[in-house]
Amino acid sequence: MKIELNVCRQVQLLVAMLFVMFGMMSCEEVNPALANTEKAQDTQDTQEVTFTVDFPDNGFAPETRATQTYSDATPLENRVSSICVMLFDTDNRYMDTLMVSGTGISSQGYSGERKTFSIKLVKGTYGTIAFWANVDNILPTIRSFMASAYNKSLIQSYMFNQTTSGKVSFNDIPMYGELTNVTVTAASSSGKTVTLYRSVAKISVTVANTPDNQLFKLEKIHVYNTYSKGRVAPYNINLAAASINSGWQRTNTLVPLEYKAGIADEATEFLLFEANNVADTDGNLIKDAQRTCLVMEGLFHDTIEHRGEPPLKTFYRVDFKDRQGDNIDIVRNHKYRVNTSYVGWRGANSLFDAFNGIDDYVQYGASTEYATRAASATSASGRDKSIHVTIEY
Repeated sequence: MKIELNVCRQVQLLVAMLFVMFGMMSCEEVNPALANTEKAQDTQDTQEVTFTVDFPDNGFAPETRATQTYSDATPLENRVSSICVMLFDTDNRYMDTLMVSGTGISSQGYSGERKTFSIKLVKGTYGTIAFWANVDNILPTIRSFMASAYNKSLIQSYMFNQTTSGKVSFNDIPMYGELTNVTVTAASSSGKTVTLYRSVAKISVTVANTPDNQLFKLEKIHVYNTYSKGRVAPYNINLAAASINSGWQRTNTLVPLEYKAGIADEATEFLLFEANNVADTDGNLIKDAQRTCLVMEGLFHDTIEHRGEPPLKTFYRVDFKDRQGDNIDIVRNHKYRVNTSYVGWRGANSLFDAFNGIDDYVQYGASTEYATRAASATSASGRDKSIHVTIEY
């Protein structure tokens, strides 16, 4: 009798535990979008859809500002090794993630500037379809997090860090694009185009090698006050603004990044994460010592007033400014061409002095303010002692 009673109690306890577990499972919050997706997938009510991927610099997409296709300093900037397609319902709740490997992506055009790929989607309307390119290293984290949070507003949470050298370097540049209010039907097998935006900016520094600009030879570029991380997806894909997190700290404030100038054309190119150079995330104006800037290092050979003397090491600070002399942010998918067309005067004696002093001789574009400063630096003989810099982007 005693053994039989214990067995009965064990059976009763097991039934009670199963009842409790079933109750907990039934009370667990379930993403209705995921449930609907699984139900639709069970019925196989899908349609194969072909997407076309454009890049803003290839002539097909409406925008022209972008990094170049080829460079000796960076990888092929239109290369896409994989695409992660993230689906959200009309309430912007996460539904599913689909992966397209490189073998499933076709390239078109001379430099592969247009891509196409096809995936099967459940018929219906999607609030957002997000496209992530070249993010294999953080994809597991993205998928697991979105499956538990299922909120599109968290799509900007994913960041990547720079290399141990402090320089931004990728085999394939992470990119992001999205389509909104997409309806998939039996008649929508093609014709959907998405623009991918590279998540970094490209800087190109050139000193013109012209007959009237022979006094300065560029040797190195030093970069101060960069960010060590960036976002895969911007805060707002429709705004040309830097996506900077509150609390992010700038690096290279004392020891800058260093890039050697090219031998052939005295030019160099490199990638940077986005940077806010006008105001911080709280709206406070950024001081000169805090802005991302460049310092050009080279040899100045004054063959006019000091003929016969050896070239002297010199440094010039160059800030990111528009043609009016106003500070500008460094924004993803832009190429900033820092063109120095004329150097007529020796700059600072050291890297430290150049960074800590705004050079009155530097004239940015057509700025009246800087033109006035340059004019005041003109010698009695009429010689122009200014440095002419134009930043195109």
